[in-house]
Amino acid sequence: MKKAFTLMEMMISVVLLGLIITFLTSTLGDLRQSKKILQELSSQKGHVSRLLTLLQEDITSASTLEIRPTQDHTLLLLKTTSSLYQIDHPYVRWFVDPRSKKLIRSESSHDLTPPYRDDQLFLVHLDEAAQQCDWMKAYRSEDNATLLIGLKCDKKDYYLESMAP
Repeated sequence: MKKAFTLMEMMISVVLLGLIITFLTSTLGDLRQSKKILQELSSQKGHVSRLLTLLQEDITSASTLEIRPTQDHTLLLLKTTSSLYQIDHPYVRWFVDPRSKKLIRSESSHDLTPPYRDDQLFLVHLDEAAQQCDWMKAYRSEDNATLLIGLKCDKKDYYLESMAP
């Protein structure tokens, strides 16, 4: 007598194979979603790290630094050797644009202070450092030796402590 699979055994194996493929497909979809979320988080952390590194570099290479508090934010005015545009001893300004809520880094060879007039814009390089920046505050220690900068960007708080120039 020949041994063979019965119709019932074949149907059970097909159903089991279908269930296994369904579970594997759903697991693969979950893995893709997790990968996407992790890449976005990694990109955000990398962006924040570059932002804080650039701010730190501007401060540590500054020959002068002035802190001007405004109603909601702080305006940092620096004369530095750190340049993204190969300007010799540029004037760098860090500020939050009150209309767009973006953290802006401006660099110019001229001593200009925001808000910039239309006829000054061709003299200034403007870089968007962060979007959705609610505030930026800067404080000097009592002995003027250190500087503390706080930022709230993308609903997260960031702090940078640096030696003051």
